[in-house]
Amino acid sequence: MALPLTAEEFDAVKHGKKVFDSNGCNVCHAVAAEDDSAKTGPNLWGRFPSEPDPMEVVDPATSKRSEVVADRDYFYQSVRHPAKAVSIAKDGPFKGQPYPPAMPA
Repeated sequence: MALPLTAEEFDAVKHGKKVFDSNGCNVCHAVAAEDDSAKTGPNLWGRFPSEPDPMEVVDPATSKRSEVVADRDYFYQSVRHPAKAVSIAKDGPFKGQPYPPAMPA
């Protein structure tokens, strides 16, 4: 397959869903706006908008809370090093509490 790939040859959304599902991310994370189920991890719907939002996190090692910008770099770091900064629930039954540091690296 020649590079660069065309949209017909590579559908990034379809590929992302396949990776998300095959790695079991869908077990702990919801991805629909109306899904308010209590899961181990945050609902990812709208979590990373084009204009990054501030998000409260906690360092599990020190219990220190801080605010980060939920941008691409934070997303990358949270997937690669999930126990470094655990997000705080913004709403739902666990609002204000950190999610459990259960995400595998």
